[in-house]
Amino acid sequence: MASVYQDSIAHGSFNPTQGLGAWFSRRLAAYAERRRHAREIADLAAYSDHDLWDLGLSRSDLMSIERGTFRRD
Repeated sequence: MASVYQDSIAHGSFNPTQGLGAWFSRRLAAYAERRRHAREIADLAAYSDHDLWDLGLSRSDLMSIERGTFRRD
């Protein structure tokens, strides 16, 4: 690891903004994934009890779906 860092400095190709850009990109992707998940849960919450029943769900399943612990038997 140190040799890669030292080689990049020696060749003048070290760019600290690449690491920052990658970090920011990962954070942005994580935020987008959380927002997508929240929209999906909000959509399910907007369904009527009958529509949820047609999907094989009940309103009490929404919390476990949100936490990621829902298991269908």
